[in-house]
Amino acid sequence: MKSKTKTEKKCGIDCECEKCQKIRDYLFQKELDNKIEIITVERTKEQNEKRILRGKPPLPTIHNVRVTGKLKIYLDSLNSNPDFEYSHRFDVRGHWRTLRSDKWKMARGTRIWIPPYIKGEGIYIKKNYEVKQSND
Repeated sequence: MKSKTKTEKKCGIDCECEKCQKIRDYLFQKELDNKIEIITVERTKEQNEKRILRGKPPLPTIHNVRVTGKLKIYLDSLNSNPDFEYSHRFDVRGHWRTLRSDKWKMARGTRIWIPPYIKGEGIYIKKNYEVKQSND
């Protein structure tokens, strides 16, 4: 008498079967549920009316996506390229920096002036800035 043997296919990480795809989709969605937050910034009617009166275009509604957890670590690792270099040199204008990091415990919230400097390597590209006079 012949015994029937059943051949079972063991699914791996690259399996394309419908069941595995559903499991991956479920796990991916479950992983993202608490890790992604969409923040909507809506401008009030009064804010836009004031801008229009001053000759400026109205501000649109802004949608910011905040990512946390392992997904943020993964995205940060993709965005941090140690081999990145600018292809040219350019001016960085002076600006104010607000100290917010934990390493500035005693000075947190202090604003410091960052003087203008030249950033990058290679050919220097100068940009002309148009400075508008304030109405004050």
